[in-house]
Formats: sequence, structure tokens, C-alpha cells
Amino acid sequence: MARTYSDKLAARLAKKRRHRTRSTLDIQTRLSIAKKAAATKASIAEALTAERARQECFVLEMAKKHNVAVSAMRQRVLSASSFKQTRKANKFNAWIHCRSLDINDNVPEGSRAKLQELQAQALAHEDYRSVPAAQLAAMVWELEAYRLVKKTGPSSQKNGRTQDIRFTTSRVDLELKNLRKRAQTSSLCITTNSRADQSGQPKLHVDPISRRFIEVGLGLDINEFSTKFEAFAVSGLCGVPTNDNDRRTLLKTHIRNAVRHGLRLATGINDLEMSWKYYGADIVRKYRVVLKGWPVNTFNLDRASRSVLETIISKIEEGTVAWMEATDEEIETHLSTIVEVEKTRKPRSGKDKGRKKAGAGSGTQLTPEEVPSDADE
Repeated sequence: MARTYSDKLAARLAKKRRHRTRSTLDIQTRLSIAKKAAATKASIAEALTAERARQECFVLEMAKKHNVAVSAMRQRVLSASSFKQTRKANKFNAWIHCRSLDINDNVPEGSRAKLQELQAQALAHEDYRSVPAAQLAAMVWELEAYRLVKKTGPSSQKNGRTQDIRFTTSRVDLELKNLRKRAQTSSLCITTNSRADQSGQPKLHVDPISRRFIEVGLGLDINEFSTKFEAFAVSGLCGVPTNDNDRRTLLKTHIRNAVRHGLRLATGINDLEMSWKYYGADIVRKYRVVLKGWPVNTFNLDRASRSVLETIISKIEEGTVAWMEATDEEIETHLSTIVEVEKTRKPRSGKDKGRKKAGAGSGTQLTPEEVPSDADE
């Protein structure tokens, strides 16, 4: 049976696939290539062994440092990366996102209006390419912000929350003022954040009667009262002293560092330390410099409230509190406004014990009547 042209072509292709070209390299060249490949393989194996040893040392060090089991730390170090790769927000995805937005009451008032406008633009066009370029750019920004919120939590909407709190508290403040005029009421309203990472200055509404009750009746500063209320909202009743003390400690550290730095610049002594207890004797009279603009009449920061400490920091940042050289008259005038502990000499440790005379032995001393005279000889 005669073979057709297609059969001949298939047989020719099959023969061509079976054909193997012979190497034209000589024996020495092939041996050299094989040696280089073996050396490369050995080098890679050696590098991998050294890297595994380094990782094992790192695992042991981290487990010891953080008091974690070695197996758990090894699993965390050698496990695959937990970061999820995401595509960059593009116009089409932003358009789809805005078409499916669920605008609820948790969104701040200003942001809600903007989102409704973007959603209306997205729904008005069947093709995202027909949406205006400015609106598409706003949709891309909204999608990036949405992804950031999902990744890091609601803290990325801080500006929106702040605006919402300011708007709401202003409305509440107006309503309480109108209620006081209509029904002669007295109101106290404190608005604080209940999370430590979002805490800030409390929003306070207090009328004159409530303010007088807190400051005169309870003996508390109104700002200190609102700060303690915020600490209670953040940490509960047991956390009030710790929370407030931690903040006061940070403020005092900032003040002391700023004052010490300014004192060293004013005197030119790089290792000079500020004397808070004996400011007049150890600093003013000795180095003839004064701290102008200090807002309180004492340098005892341990008993200062948080509002006083914040006032001092604001004065330092404004530049109204600064070190300056002074004359004798200015020094006396300045020290007359400062309440300072008088510097006294520390009493001797053995003050109540009698001292032995120089050269006296350990025996008993003779009285004047027992001392022999020359007449007795």
C-alpha cells in the first residue's frame, strides 16, 4: 500500500525528533565543566549549612531573650511570611467598591456626604471610563483608605472621629445651654475616649454652678477632674492612679530634660545638673542665671498636677520660659517670688556621742581633785 504525503511527513518529523546531536567538546573540556559544576554544588551546600547554623543560633538567642520555647521560636522564624500581597487600587476596583458601598451611621457626618456623592457618581455611569477623572481619583483614595482601615483598625480614621466628636459635643453644649435657660438646670458633661491609644483632651461642658461645686465643694481643679474621669474610662477604677501618674511622669521627664539642656547652654557647662530643691543657692547665686517666665512659684514638680505640668511644657515650647543672665538686683527680685527649701548643713552622724580628746588613752580620766600637785611631792 502506497504511503501518502502526510504519512511520509509524519515519519520524517518522528525521525527528526529522535535525532540527537553529538557533543563536539573534547574530554578535557567536559571534565573541566563537570568539576566546576561539582564545585558550585559543594559551595551552595556549604553556604546553606552555614545559614542554617546562623539561623539556629539566632533562634536560640531570641528564645532566651524573650523567654519563649525554642521549638515555638524556631517555627516562627522558619515559617513562611504571613504578609498578604494585595494589588494596588486601580480605577476599576475603586468604581466597583463605590457602587457597593454600605453607608451606615458609624461614618462621620462629613465623610458620609462625600461617600454618598461618590456612590451617586458610580451608580450614574454603567462604564467606569465615563466617570470624571476627579471622581475616579477620589474613589481610588477611598478604596485605599478602606483597605488601610481593614488592615490597621479604625485608628486610621482619627481625623474623622475627631471631627465627629467636635460636631456632636458642640451640639450637646448648645442644647444644655438652652435647657439651662428654659428650665434653670445645672449640667456637667464630660466626653472622653475609652481607649488608651486614642485618648486626648476631654471635651468638657460645665456651667458656673457645677464648676463651683467641683472646685469649692470637692476641692478639685476642673481640668484635673476631667483628666481623672478620662483615666477611669480608659483603665477602670483601679487604673486611675497608675494612668494619671504615668502621664505626669512623662511630662516631668520632658520638663527636666528641657530645663537641664537650657541651663547647660546658658552656663556653657556641659555636665551641669539642675538643682530643683536648692535652685536659689546651687544655681542662681552660684552661676548668676535665672529661669525667666516660670509659671508657678515652686520647682517641686512631684506635687504638681497634670494641668500645671502641661502649662509649663507649653510655656517652654513657646519660648517664654528661658534661662537668662541676671544682676544682683534681678537675682534678689527673682528669688523673692520663689518658695524654696532652706539649705541647711547635714548633722554629724555621731552628734549625740561624746568625742575623745586627741591622745587620750582607753583608761579613765582623772578629776581635777585627783590630779597630784607639786606640793604633794
